[in-house]
Amino acid sequence: MKIVYIAHPYEGKEENLVNAEKWVGYLISRFNIAPICAWITYCRTNIDREIGLTMDKQVIRRCDELWMVGGRISTGMKIEKEFAELMGIPVTDLTHLGYEAPRI
Repeated sequence: MKIVYIAHPYEGKEENLVNAEKWVGYLISRFNIAPICAWITYCRTNIDREIGLTMDKQVIRRCDELWMVGGRISTGMKIEKEFAELMGIPVTDLTHLGYEAPRI
């Protein structure tokens, strides 16, 4: 089973966290992966953005892949994507599927 970091836009919006959680549910139901979204916890506990991105990079280092969801690539997602690529971690862009996760 692959460990996959899930990137989704946040930008200080609770609805983005809720949507990201729905994406995780969808991905678990469709793929044989162990999704990692520690950033959701960071956002809910008001961790400073830069500290959060630093922690994200440490998590990404330990993942097999990074998948991007949520309809578009935010600034934070771009940073995560570039870091994964620098580390030689495959990146899959699923943002073309739209903001909301497909129905299970």
